[in-house]
Amino acid sequence: MKRARNRVITLLLAVVLAVGLLPAAALAKTDIHEATGTSTVLSPVAGDAVGYVYIKAPSGAAYTFNRYSSSWWRWNEASGEYDHVAEGDTFYPGVYRATTRLEIGFEYRKDYDLEEPLSVTVNGETWTQSGAIKHDETFGSSVYFRSPDITVTAAAGAPLAIRAPENVPYSYLGVELEPISLAEYTWGGTEPYVFTKISGPDWLTVSSDGTIGGTS
Repeated sequence: MKRARNRVITLLLAVVLAVGLLPAAALAKTDIHEATGTSTVLSPVAGDAVGYVYIKAPSGAAYTFNRYSSSWWRWNEASGEYDHVAEGDTFYPGVYRATTRLEIGFEYRKDYDLEEPLSVTVNGETWTQSGAIKHDETFGSSVYFRSPDITVTAAAGAPLAIRAPENVPYSYLGVELEPISLAEYTWGGTEPYVFTKISGPDWLTVSSDGTIGGTS
């Protein structure tokens, strides 16, 4: 009798354990290996204001593109690197990249995870992953992606505009100034551009192609 009762208790424990395993299986997350999006801000022209990189995920997607963790970057020929462009700045002619953070939407974090290999396409173009996927029990999984190079030019009929050159070198007495090309910071109007010095010290020269030089 005692042995039979032990068998019943063992059977009941087995049933309880089996039932207890069901929620764990039900909570297994679904892996996401592909994400797509569309955007209307990835074709800026010179003179446009720099803003968030807004990318819209498909309706009902478990992932989202976080605009508040997005940035614009401009290629710097002198340094050979991309420089961060601040929000509210102005686009001018050059080569840019956009970056954004792909993450699981708040309401889906218990059920979905971003996992390798992971591909992202925006407006049909493939973006490149930057760094490894980060997994967090509270905030879910996330990872950064960057766009292909985006060439910014002036819109047809845009008015003439000149941006102040970056990294203007110091002038030293008796030392020739490192040349600066204003043409690189000019857009709009009618090309070819012809530059003329209007004012400034006698030693400062401005050539017709926009090169500033001279010896102080």
